[in-house]
Amino acid sequence: MTHAEYSAALKRARLWAGVAHAVAAVLLMICLTGLWFLWFSEIQKMAVVFRDSTRSVADDGVYGAWMGLCWGFTIVVPSLVLPLWPVVVIHRKLGGMCPNCGALLTWGRRPIQIESSGVCRKCRFVVFDVGSSEEAGF
Repeated sequence: MTHAEYSAALKRARLWAGVAHAVAAVLLMICLTGLWFLWFSEIQKMAVVFRDSTRSVADDGVYGAWMGLCWGFTIVVPSLVLPLWPVVVIHRKLGGMCPNCGALLTWGRRPIQIESSGVCRKCRFVVFDVGSSEEAGF
């Protein structure tokens, strides 16, 4: 892989990963909104059934905290994680991989650092030579 090929793969993977993330997030929000409208009355009934009727209205808030945590883990966490799955798949298909360890070179925190150094962040294998100014496009 050359520096120009890596730069092109990085741009292509970022573009399509952004598009896939936006589409997945919008589709997930539409599905969750549809489920909310379909099951709103059942959710209210469930909240009332689990409510302790012997306590006064000014209780200590433990019930609300537990219900919030349960709904948070069942709805909010998958809503944050599921749209990232297509992003990883696109980076695997369009992005570059290290020939030594197989790590994704365009996915992660520092793909620009890999572009400037030419070294895999996981195994420190030299993926491409950045010493040549002609190859780097300068």
